[in-house]
Amino acid sequence: MKGWIIAVLIIIVVGFISFSYYIYEAISAPMIERQQNVISLINNLEGIHEINNISHYHGRRSFQVFEGINDDDQEIYIWVEELKEEQKEENTEPQVITRLKSDGLTEQQVKDIVHGRLNINEIKSINLGIIGITPIYEVIYEDQSNRHSFYYITFEDGTYIRHYQFQKN
Repeated sequence: MKGWIIAVLIIIVVGFISFSYYIYEAISAPMIERQQNVISLINNLEGIHEINNISHYHGRRSFQVFEGINDDDQEIYIWVEELKEEQKEENTEPQVITRLKSDGLTEQQVKDIVHGRLNINEIKSINLGIIGITPIYEVIYEDQSNRHSFYYITFEDGTYIRHYQFQKN
């Protein structure tokens, strides 16, 4: 009897692990496909030597943000718009914006700016994004009133764009 219980438990654990892996693959497959499509687009651009890091920005429009090196060995950021299915069917070209990393603020400078302007308990993340055609930093933080907050400043000089706050439940 003890052997049967152990065998059933092993089958349940293996089944759970297999199911979890299947769900993970099903969820991540579309993101990986979108990422591969954008990487192939970037590889066709002139002057891009290397891609080091990829992040995502989901505002009114979604962008994948690439950190890389151009042919002149300068660090760059590339924002590539993720098109919706109807835009793809219309053969719409995605918006692609490239900036030298040195043309914008560093993450530490962004932290200094928001700490000087806001009452922050904890910065959750600092992300690159786009609003319209303007490269931005999105700062997600918790303020001293325990509100979940979003603060947007320009990539180049930290000019204020907008600010959202949500009360935690």
